[in-house]
Amino acid sequence: MKKKLLSLLLVLVMAATLLPTGAFALQVELPPYLEPGRPVYTIDNYDPNTGDYGLYSLNATFDPYGGDVDYPTRANAGELVQVWIYPAKGYKISQVFVKLDENNTEWTNYGNASAIQFIMPAHNVDISVSFTEVGTGMYELGYIDYPDNTVSVSFTDASGYSIGSANAGDIVNMTVNAKSGYKIKSVSYSNYLGNITNGYYSYDSTRFTYQFTMPASYTYFTINTEATGNYTISVSNANSYYGSVSIKNGIEKANYGDTVTFTVRPAYQYILKSVSVYTNDSYRQSIQVTRDKYDWNTFSFTMPAAGVVIAPTYTSDYYTISVDGGSHGSVSIEAEPAGTNSYYGIRNEYVYIDATPNTGYKVKSVTVVDKYNDSIKVYESSTANRYYFTMPDSNVTVNVEFTPRVMSNPFTDVKSTDWFYDAVNYVYSEGIMDGTSVYMFSPNNATSRGMLVTILWRLAGEPVVTGTSFSDVSSSSYYYYAVLWASKYGIVDGLGNNMFGPDQAITREQFAVILYRYAQHCGYSTSANSTLVGYADSNKISSYALTAMRWACGAGLFEGDERANLNPQGQTTRAAAAKLLMTFQENVAK
Repeated sequence: MKKKLLSLLLVLVMAATLLPTGAFALQVELPPYLEPGRPVYTIDNYDPNTGDYGLYSLNATFDPYGGDVDYPTRANAGELVQVWIYPAKGYKISQVFVKLDENNTEWTNYGNASAIQFIMPAHNVDISVSFTEVGTGMYELGYIDYPDNTVSVSFTDASGYSIGSANAGDIVNMTVNAKSGYKIKSVSYSNYLGNITNGYYSYDSTRFTYQFTMPASYTYFTINTEATGNYTISVSNANSYYGSVSIKNGIEKANYGDTVTFTVRPAYQYILKSVSVYTNDSYRQSIQVTRDKYDWNTFSFTMPAAGVVIAPTYTSDYYTISVDGGSHGSVSIEAEPAGTNSYYGIRNEYVYIDATPNTGYKVKSVTVVDKYNDSIKVYESSTANRYYFTMPDSNVTVNVEFTPRVMSNPFTDVKSTDWFYDAVNYVYSEGIMDGTSVYMFSPNNATSRGMLVTILWRLAGEPVVTGTSFSDVSSSSYYYYAVLWASKYGIVDGLGNNMFGPDQAITREQFAVILYRYAQHCGYSTSANSTLVGYADSNKISSYALTAMRWACGAGLFEGDERANLNPQGQTTRAAAAKLLMTFQENVAK
């Protein structure tokens, strides 16, 4: 038997050397004892660009501006071949042809099908797809909605293709869908000649459909909507002379739990002093208001189960704050911006300064002087790198100096030869992580869920929030406010039954999810992505953590071990946490 096998292999090798250049396959009749029931073995061709195998090739010709064609580039005779056709926006499928006959000369017409399939013949196959532009008529279609951005509108032709213009006499279908919290009040349409006869419709619903014949003119629709909320939103007119309030989308009502956003615009020579929202009933309950991250005079609140009143106050008793932040860090003032590196401060009110050192630096000093160059007393807040002073009746200048932070490692259990040495130095010197004692870091100990949330809370400036926490998070615990903050902003979820498990060791995939949500909360880019190909245990990642793990690997936070394992269910040691946090600060927090 062995001699027969060796003889057969020798024949195969000799036959292969005699094949002409460019030969795609070798077919050999094998003895039954080698391949029972399968007498022919095919050495398949391989397309490295698509990963497709097959003796015969497929080639599609089409205009890429009109769309795309998804098809295998190689297949064997007898295999089922599926082709998917995707027209681009503004195009439709015109014709689909495939050469399937034995002589490879006649085209089989598949019409304008968007998906076709056929059995691969024993020869190469050509596919031809043509696209046709749609919606390129002489006259434009459009709409205006009041309030703005409260509906979505689509125009389609008689075949259902999306269009933005049409020719006179064409059939046009319009579909209007009101966005959440609104209903359609009326729809009218007109062109440059004025209103079209019978062109006005009242429609008390969230959806409106209309079919019409395109006139020989541009045609625009006017769509009026109104809020469907149960509770009214009003603005106090007590200080209307000094400023105005506009509510996003012009709504006057909202439902319980809706987010309501509004912007205050002070009159000339006035600035906003304060804003309050309270229920319009005998209780006059105060509603928590959140200031927008990017617009000082824009706010939002959650609608209660009652009508509300928005009440701003204004002042002209303010002065300018100029900032000199120096280098090696950034400085921001919690006050209304007045221009580049300048703000408005209201007399006799606290002004807060946030000084953020660059990596490897710390705050050296914060000074404030008035227009006479007299010093104003500056106080240090309980929040790291936050300071405040009382605004005098004078313009002031704020100066912040940064100095290099001395890199030191007091921990006896962290050696210079350890893989985590630099990471521990970084998180310790930056104040991100402390030791478990004065001289111990305990790098191999597990990181708990409460520890990570507290670290991120401190990085965020220890924001103060109110509300209720999980039943297993005591108000006396060091992580109480951190968990409250992280839960409120969706950075963490509980484990069920109102439990958080703050002392549980955090898994690597849980660590990735929390970092991912924290990055989103801070407005950092989360576009990094990894396919996870090459990681042996990527199939063990929980479905809820898959997106976060792809991001974490793409951002360079996670690497596989020597066996290419991510170990998503494994515990995150303090050493690993230090490395992850250092990489996050360097690669993501920009």
